Amino acid sequence: LKDSFLNEMEFDYLIWDTSPGLQYSSINAIVSADVTLVVTTIDASDIEGTQRMIHELYDLFEKKTGVLMNK
Repeated sequence: LKDSFLNEMEFDYLIWDTSPGLQYSSINAIVSADVTLVVTTIDASDIEGTQRMIHELYDLFEKKTGVLMNK
């Protein structure tokens, strides 16, 4: 699917918007991604959970991961 969008349709970027957490659909998107971006709020508990998720993403998939603060 990724190759179809990027090559045949000549897209430069492809953004997967997935549900929170590491569900099956999220993992498929992460595996196909070159870079992951985790969106979080400024709430302390969300930041702690985001930090854990970033470590898991790197440990499991060795992906470059960024954070986007929302609200």
